[in-house]
Amino acid sequence: MLTSLAIENFRCFERLKLDQLRRVNLIVGPNNVGKTSLLEALFLLHGAHNPNLELRLNIWRGIQQFPSNWEEAWAWLFYRKRINAPIELSACAGLDFEQGVSIKLTSPREFEVSFTQDELPLTSSKAKSESESADTRKRVTLNVELSDLIIEYRDSRGQKSTARATFKPDGSIRIDQGRIAGQMSAVFLSAHTRNIKEQAIRFSGLKATGQHVKLVKALHSVESRLQSLDILVFGGEPVIHADTNIGMPVPLPMMGDGFNRIVTIISTIAARPNGLVLIDEIENGLYFSALVNIWAAIMEAAALADVQIFATTHSRECVVAALVAATERGKDELSIKRMQVVDSRIEAIALSQETLAYASENNLEIRK
Repeated sequence: MLTSLAIENFRCFERLKLDQLRRVNLIVGPNNVGKTSLLEALFLLHGAHNPNLELRLNIWRGIQQFPSNWEEAWAWLFYRKRINAPIELSACAGLDFEQGVSIKLTSPREFEVSFTQDELPLTSSKAKSESESADTRKRVTLNVELSDLIIEYRDSRGQKSTARATFKPDGSIRIDQGRIAGQMSAVFLSAHTRNIKEQAIRFSGLKATGQHVKLVKALHSVESRLQSLDILVFGGEPVIHADTNIGMPVPLPMMGDGFNRIVTIISTIAARPNGLVLIDEIENGLYFSALVNIWAAIMEAAALADVQIFATTHSRECVVAALVAATERGKDELSIKRMQVVDSRIEAIALSQETLAYASENNLEIRK
């Protein structure tokens, strides 16, 4: 498990350091202090072999249109778009292992490419000249600037790897993946993640090992009528169905957001042994009165699968519920960090369980 994390020149972070990480790490704070960016940094650190992940971050932030040039795709990864300095991500796992990733852009290369007007590339800039082609279609010579994204991985075991993403003049991107043996896998669950096919695949794996019983038990905290889960065909696809004692199984897409959210979280944890699960806005869709039971189920699932959790929240009730669940379990497995701006820089402040307990008892604000 990770015990510390350092981030430099990434998104809103000029520099950020987190220490004393635990199995479950809850990140709180007001809007726009980098909670989601922290999860993204962890995701990139553990996916350094695959440059596609940098593009996927835009989709999670709601940017569905494919970027048309290297600057749109990558420049906003860097702190205040300072692309001349590399992004540095590093983490320690105990005293005997350290890993790091450097992300940088090559200097833009400008060259001329000639196209007919109906073939103009997405990465084109201004036209330099025009002439009539033999078939009377206009041809345009363009100045095109291209820059590569380079991702360099290293660790204390001497392993190194380099991955590269290159914009081509036609607007496509060539991906050259690296090779990293034995790297901890990571999965990112955004605030609105709901992939019906993935849910069915993960549940199938749980049922094959008998772990689906624990998932059903955890789901009782949000749906007390639940009897069992099974996979049936719905709309031509395998879909999880819930028996809620109404005389017929209900397809999971027809259940509430909270129910689907817990299925996704618990099944993802169970399906990622020895991995890292990153959950943005973990309280999304969950009713406050069920949060203690939900946190208890998440902590139990994480311990059984030896998974480390990093989650963000805006909810005071969610923080208090996590504290109560951790206290009832009697294990030192919860770390709560408050993100805040100090002298124009974002810092992560550790909140002790004693401080949180006092704040909870006296109804004091703990999120800012």
